[in-house]
Amino acid sequence: MPLPGGDADKVGNRFELRWTVRQFIRLLTGQAQWIHLEPIGDEGDKIEFLLGRADGRIEAHQAKRQQSGKGHWTIAELAKIGVMDGLRKHAVDGDAAFVFVSTQAAKSLPELVHRALGANGDLTAFQAALTPDLSGEFSDLEWRLGNVSNAQALKALCNSDWKNQDEQGLADTVLALLGAYLTGDPETALDGLARFATDSVHRRLAPDEIWKELDRRGIRPSELGRDQSLAVRVRECASEFLESRPYGIGDLTVPRAEAERVARALLDPEAAAGSVFLEGPAGVGKSGVVAQVVQHMAEAGWPMLPIRLDLIDPTQRPAEIGRQLLGRDKSPVALLAGLAAGRDCLLVLDQLDAVSIVSGRNPQVFNAVAAMIREARAHPKLRVLLVCRTFDLENDPRLRELSRQDGPGTRRITVGPFDEAAVKDVLVHLGIDPSRLDTRQLDLLRLPLHLALLAGVIAGETGKGLTFATAKDLYDAYWLRKRTDLRPVLADPNAFETLLQRLCDVMNDRQALSVPRGLLPPGDADLERLVAANVLIRQGLRIAFFHEGFFDYVFARRFCELGEPLLHLLRSAGEQDLFRRSQVRQILVYRRDEDFDAYLSDLSDCLEADDVRFHIKKLAIGVVGLATDPRPEEWSILVEHLGDGKMRLAGTVREALWPSAAWLRFLRDRGVLPQWLNDPRTEVANFAFNWLGNLVEAEPDSVAELLEGEANRSPEQDERVLAIAARHEAAVHSGRIEALFHRLAAGPGRDWDSICSAYRAFIETHSYGDKRGAMVACRALGRWLGLIAGHPDRVESFSRDRGGSGAIPERSLETMGALGASRRIRPVRQPPPTGPVASFGSGDSPAHVIKRPARLETFSDRAPPHRRIGT
Repeated sequence: MPLPGGDADKVGNRFELRWTVRQFIRLLTGQAQWIHLEPIGDEGDKIEFLLGRADGRIEAHQAKRQQSGKGHWTIAELAKIGVMDGLRKHAVDGDAAFVFVSTQAAKSLPELVHRALGANGDLTAFQAALTPDLSGEFSDLEWRLGNVSNAQALKALCNSDWKNQDEQGLADTVLALLGAYLTGDPETALDGLARFATDSVHRRLAPDEIWKELDRRGIRPSELGRDQSLAVRVRECASEFLESRPYGIGDLTVPRAEAERVARALLDPEAAAGSVFLEGPAGVGKSGVVAQVVQHMAEAGWPMLPIRLDLIDPTQRPAEIGRQLLGRDKSPVALLAGLAAGRDCLLVLDQLDAVSIVSGRNPQVFNAVAAMIREARAHPKLRVLLVCRTFDLENDPRLRELSRQDGPGTRRITVGPFDEAAVKDVLVHLGIDPSRLDTRQLDLLRLPLHLALLAGVIAGETGKGLTFATAKDLYDAYWLRKRTDLRPVLADPNAFETLLQRLCDVMNDRQALSVPRGLLPPGDADLERLVAANVLIRQGLRIAFFHEGFFDYVFARRFCELGEPLLHLLRSAGEQDLFRRSQVRQILVYRRDEDFDAYLSDLSDCLEADDVRFHIKKLAIGVVGLATDPRPEEWSILVEHLGDGKMRLAGTVREALWPSAAWLRFLRDRGVLPQWLNDPRTEVANFAFNWLGNLVEAEPDSVAELLEGEANRSPEQDERVLAIAARHEAAVHSGRIEALFHRLAAGPGRDWDSICSAYRAFIETHSYGDKRGAMVACRALGRWLGLIAGHPDRVESFSRDRGGSGAIPERSLETMGALGASRRIRPVRQPPPTGPVASFGSGDSPAHVIKRPARLETFSDRAPPHRRIGT
């Protein structure tokens, strides 16, 4: 190894030493037979070491950390430092495999190698596959190798590997492998092997010499693969995971298609290097899907270690998690990989949102999780399944980065709610006649958590007389049923309330989703009965509620029974951190149902108080936005924050209203929405029109009525109406809106260019949708063609837009053509019923012709973050 020099040399040497230790590991695991560090003479010219693989092939390695002031290596730069000479000597004149590794990528060589291998060494096929740029690079390679022939340069490519390895990733990989294959601390092993490499320059080493050096330092081969006690404990962890909560609905397990998708992704050999993220909203049954995946992979014979992160003691060390779960002071990744001994295996990290800074429940564990994921990349046979709420995955930048680190290798699979047919099947199994439930109740039960609560309430009864309208109603009924059922068997008749309240208090004080058993009141028998009844769950010595939502409910119930105002909690809790979010939400939901006046006071006080943090105020407004039965008193509070003097929360209020059909109906009926549509303030009118476009699918008749009411008021207003009709696929959901579009787009007084612009946008938008949209587009095309009849001067404008492109994109024509061929659709010759018309905007330019479904393009201000206006 090169002797240390200045700081830059030391950093470079560290990288080279780690790469050398990485090859030592290949000797220790039987993948290589010997390594010769910096051979003396020509044999070692321009390389760090030679490696003899187990298959007899020799590799010649060269490592360069980076070059100053550059982000990549060109062939010329590699030639300047002698790498091309090494490549020529070992891979062209000789038959070794030349390996170059650096933190900076070689600019064109990896792609040239890929094409050379794809051509199977055939020079003609290789040259035919080169782009002009790559052909120039190949010619440069020939020259830099010493004016070799085409065939020799191709041999150099086929015998070389250009690796781009970041320094931290290399360190993580080496430590992960040392942790899996050796006893003791991997950092100690790395330090010892690096020193051994430095002391062994010019030597040829065999595996037994490296083992002797490790033994001298007290480090020995790991026996994890033959450790039966570890194997038993890992199987117990899988069993405890499956038993830690009721994953079914009553006694019914509903097969989930998402579980099959996850299993296929894990078993896919082409995706072996990536992770799988399973995501979905709270209560959608993610853990139930994971349980089915665990059972499926167990049947496939995979060793598995599922970990519930909400039941882990706070720590930033993976080794501490290994100690908590498996009794070994070693990372779970190292333990699982060592146990699997090269077989396929699976690490499950459930409840990843528990370590999110968004939820704020246990964020300090994130560092340990990130370290385990980095460590897992060193083991090609070890797959990782991460389970997280979509909200946290999208809003916590740390989790978002985790989901992107493997690039295309990472798969994200979303768990959705049950469809109505599945809900009805479950209800029949539970003995409930689905016809007795209305649409809102059935929709509420599409969330598996709510179905599970219902199953716990009826417990074999017919459910007659059961009424519920909200999730809180289901929690109320669940609380009452469990308390009633358990009271006769509890040693302390009040243990149901006292244990749950004590657990709630401790979790709140510690800001954790699980707590040590020792912090709860004595009385193991009563605690066991609550666990057996699936009210509580236990993992090891930690206790938690069966679901995070039930914890929030119990906390809100007790808080509201004490009669304290919400503002008191926020001010007495010290930091208004993210842990409080779920509690604030549940308190407002609970109090809205139980004590509406107190709820209004909480809401108003929270929004008005200067010492309440913005994220809490935003959450409170969001709760109001979710109301299915908005009330005038709530609107009186919200409207205060839409005024000119309180604009800080105006965007938040609009964001809360954005997805709500209930609030749209409420504000329509009170005459507020028609006023907004005609408001002289552009941002208000723009929001109102875009809101209609956003909810046209949910409220087609309401939106059609409001748009019809705005037609013919002014040219500007007609343009807004037309834009909504054209840009939001609105006509798919309402024939009235389709007719309104045709009346306004092609009425008297409109110039032909404006008519063409409107129809282009309308047709392209709707042809990107489903077959219903294509039908609308076909009718519009027929109407447009009908407008040409008797006007030969219109043909050229129809056939080409002002930018010289086709009037209708080819994809749109293909979609409509396929639909027409299958259904024998003929263009509509007569327009829908006509009426008063107005201008669409004759100055519309090609820039306004969209290339995919878009929002209202004539507006220039913003809607809520998830929907932009005027872009």
